[in-house]
Amino acid sequence: MGSTANGAAAERRTATSNGRSPVDKEVDFANYFCTYAFLHHQKEMLSDRVRMDAYYNSVFQNKHHFIGKTVLDVGTGSGILAIWCAQAGAKKVYAVEATKMAIHARELVKSNNLHDVIEVIEGSIEDITLPEKVDVIISEWMGYFLLRESMFDSVICARDRWLKSNGIMYPSHARMWLAPIRSGLADHKMSDYEGSMDDWHGFLKETEAYYGVNMSVLTKPFSEEQKKYYLETSVWNSLHPNQVVGTPAILKEIDCLKVTVEEILKVEANISSLVTKEDTRLCGFGGWFDVHFKGNEENPAESDVELTTAPSQDDGTHWGQQVDFFSFVVFFVGYPSHARMWLAPIRSGLADHKMSDYEGSMDDWHGFLKETEAYYGVNMSVLTKPFSEEQKKYYLETSVWNSLHPNQVVGTPAILKEIDCLKVTVEEILKVEANISSLVTKEDTRLCGFGGWFDVHFKGNEENPAESDVELTTAPSQDDGTHWGQQVFLLHPHARVNEGEEIFVNFSMTRAEDNHRLMKVDLGYSIKQSSGKMLPRVEKKFFIE
Repeated sequence: MGSTANGAAAERRTATSNGRSPVDKEVDFANYFCTYAFLHHQKEMLSDRVRMDAYYNSVFQNKHHFIGKTVLDVGTGSGILAIWCAQAGAKKVYAVEATKMAIHARELVKSNNLHDVIEVIEGSIEDITLPEKVDVIISEWMGYFLLRESMFDSVICARDRWLKSNGIMYPSHARMWLAPIRSGLADHKMSDYEGSMDDWHGFLKETEAYYGVNMSVLTKPFSEEQKKYYLETSVWNSLHPNQVVGTPAILKEIDCLKVTVEEILKVEANISSLVTKEDTRLCGFGGWFDVHFKGNEENPAESDVELTTAPSQDDGTHWGQQVDFFSFVVFFVGYPSHARMWLAPIRSGLADHKMSDYEGSMDDWHGFLKETEAYYGVNMSVLTKPFSEEQKKYYLETSVWNSLHPNQVVGTPAILKEIDCLKVTVEEILKVEANISSLVTKEDTRLCGFGGWFDVHFKGNEENPAESDVELTTAPSQDDGTHWGQQVFLLHPHARVNEGEEIFVNFSMTRAEDNHRLMKVDLGYSIKQSSGKMLPRVEKKFFIE
């Protein structure tokens, strides 16, 4: 690794990714990191004033920790912490981000004229290589009840690899708290469980009456499953201080400079709490955390800033509290022999609602930009275009589940694909392509989009055909809708069509490259009017997520 020197001839040292892929990296991304790749999610965290103020104050009230120093930001996200470190006087900031959010962070850094100080690196902290040790590691790694998400493991890895022996961690210390609480939510959860079981018993009777199958043997495992979900799974809650009925106690204290991964794999504590409310209910326990920015023994913070997620009357955080209280529908797996995919033109007021939601999202974004610059001195307007594109994709280009009424179908349905389940190969369903047409059946109406559904048949096979060809259809229904509903591809803006006109559609659906369970759709259509005139073709892209 080259050494640095003053002047134009200085050899530039840059951080790199070594290209190694840890075990189950794709699974880890799908289950955790992908969430943080969306600006909408980043905006939620950036709008948490308690969170933002704590980090902002910890940096700018302790500039002596940053002036002329080298900093590593683990999980930089939008890059806000890296920007603050640079503004506080850091000589160099390495901002590491595992998701494509790194692209936006890089743009944000550049638009705030800090690209000479901040180097944004896309990659996991376990994989990247830095050219030097750092003076400070800063990270917002805390999950619900502190340790959920297990991101702290990566921060510890970064500390052990890249922090100087006299380095500083931001935050430096963390604590987990537990307190007895009262809450009406406990009764609601019990009621939900009991309602689930009542529904189950009704389901058993219907299934036996309609299909001749007694499923009561599954009652015990179903009950255990529902108990785990409703009664044994902690829930996020924003507790009011009045709901805490006893003195809080510390479950665990963590020194971020010293703790090991092994020491956070398990949290054990024997605690006591003095009840502080008269004649009240003990409904469960609420857990939260706080973190402190104390520096280290050699170089303590001038201002020890605290970020707490304790129950609050006014200043709650997005972390809230984790609450533990005292205390599925069965899908038939059949063997259809054939399947068909259908598409039809539709009218729907949902298109207007989605456009309104998108516009509201952008109005909220512009307000967020003004507040962020006013409070924290960071101009994030460079992210407006990618945020708008992200929101357009979510609100305007992503198909939506809907339960359509038959009257909303404005043209004849057409088959996109027919599948013989005995013969079809995986390769044949990787892509669905079809050129179809639909005859408009409604007089002077709006074309707001296209609705897609499927049906399956139970025909047996040629040698042993079914005596009764049963059909399961998910088509729009006035009475017998299914949980599948229909996938709706909405048009913005809508078009006008009239009875007798013909709509020609080119449809192509492929699997998303980054997640084979999600789909991309290219949909083009043109309208042939009754006069024979062909209107200009319209091309749209959609995502099924």
